[in-house]
Amino acid sequence: MLNNFKRVISLLLVVMLIFSIQILAEDEGVALEWEYENKTLTIYGDGDMKDYGGYNIPMYVATVNYDDRYYIHAPWRKHKEKAEKIVIEDGVTKIGSHAFYDFDKLEEVEIPRGVKVINNSAFAACKNLKEIELPITLKEIGKRAFEKCGFETVFIPRKVEKIDTCAFDGCQNLKEILVDEDNEHYTSKDGVLFTKDMSVLCDYPTKGNAVYEIPVGVKKISYSAFSESTSLVSLQIPIELEEVDDFAFYYCKNLKEINYEGSREDWRKIKVAQGNDALKEAKVNYNCVIERVKPEEKQIILTIDDTNAIVFGEIAECDVAPKIINGRTMLPARFVAENLGAMVEWDATEPNKISVKNEDVEVIIYIGEDVAFINGEEIEIDSPAFVENNRTYTPVRFIVEALGATAEWKNETRQVIITK
Repeated sequence: MLNNFKRVISLLLVVMLIFSIQILAEDEGVALEWEYENKTLTIYGDGDMKDYGGYNIPMYVATVNYDDRYYIHAPWRKHKEKAEKIVIEDGVTKIGSHAFYDFDKLEEVEIPRGVKVINNSAFAACKNLKEIELPITLKEIGKRAFEKCGFETVFIPRKVEKIDTCAFDGCQNLKEILVDEDNEHYTSKDGVLFTKDMSVLCDYPTKGNAVYEIPVGVKKISYSAFSESTSLVSLQIPIELEEVDDFAFYYCKNLKEINYEGSREDWRKIKVAQGNDALKEAKVNYNCVIERVKPEEKQIILTIDDTNAIVFGEIAECDVAPKIINGRTMLPARFVAENLGAMVEWDATEPNKISVKNEDVEVIIYIGEDVAFINGEEIEIDSPAFVENNRTYTPVRFIVEALGATAEWKNETRQVIITK
């Protein structure tokens, strides 16, 4: 009798376990539809995609084998070895965690406007994914969302509020992370990701330069910020640095030298968390001189609809004012280019062609065209150049970055700050 009772109880527990796993697996998100044809996986429906990955084990189960039986895979995972393109259609508002993890043949992804979240490890280990266009509606990028992808460049849209840790870890080809000038939470300098106020260094591209100078004013280096940056050999650190988070310099095996602005005593005050052996083992040179240029001495500041400008700390007058056209900031090309050390040429035989040159670059702009050329390479620009009052206007980001400077938009003052 007792044995029969135990068998019944055991059977009930198994049924409850299976039922609980199913309920937990279907507890969040929407069951989106999908189809696979000709190496293309299409996802469609309305709402948030479910999160996948991890184990769903009921709390009351004391012991269980954590094997693949309990692991929650995306229903389309069986095509991960074949799918070369993913199309996510309008209506989807979130890409779930591990949704396309390790799709190692994946080369192209289409993400619609309306997607607000790309969750943890959504595209991790998609090593053949060389580029991706993130939608303007995106607000959050989860942990390891694009870990070990094949990107060379990532562009962060203006509405992104949160980029979680390790979002681009292990992207061995990544050279730069760029940020929309209107983003209120993040910014980019020399291809490195920072918080908007430049106090926290968030992410250094894995394939960044061998020598890097951390900007003056940075107080913290985030979790895993320089992780696996094997190209990094020498680092310059300002005295303001207070904290280095966990694994910020994990596997920076070639980091040999640190030039630190402060003294040995100042260095010891920096809070260095675990996983930063590379930082601790590098040779540190103390009391190094770091050039501290006042911000206004390396900036050009222009105000919308105002001909008065500040050029490297001095007041200057531009004969035409910057404008906002269709939501884009347009700058007078000649004024900006010449103050950045470039020459502007116009050929009467080609009245629609403008040439901007310095020692390193030649930029060709065509009036009314949404393409331009940088050293012969065709580049698409988001707003075409136009002429008004015999002066050429170009998009702020294009002309400034082409000449090796950076641009930042200050919404409260309606100013463009160009830093050389």
